Amino acid sequence: MGAAQTINVVQSRAMSSSMVNKELMYLDVTLNGMSTVAMVDSEATHNFVSREEVERVRLKSVPQQRTLKMTNSEARPILGEAKGATVQIEGWTGVTNFSVVPLDDFKVILGMEFLRG
Repeated sequence: MGAAQTINVVQSRAMSSSMVNKELMYLDVTLNGMSTVAMVDSEATHNFVSREEVERVRLKSVPQQRTLKMTNSEARPILGEAKGATVQIEGWTGVTNFSVVPLDDFKVILGMEFLRG
């Protein structure tokens, strides 16, 4: 699926969702066959998932020893990389990669890596 189609799926799902506010967009998604909520962040270059969510949805993660600098926070360790994760939104299904990082407020962040499809 190309970027335009992916964005259309995300926008149509977000518009019908009660999980939209003025600043953030959340989507009900299925990750590795399990329901979760993802924040869509077009300013994030990659996709991110918390260690707890990796364990809950049973994603396979390869350890990494790099750091990540997020806006308005200190550098954080990248704990691993989950490659080839299946993501479902409504009738759309795709495969993407996630960096496993400590997350405070969200379990899953879908960034430009996902949106570019």
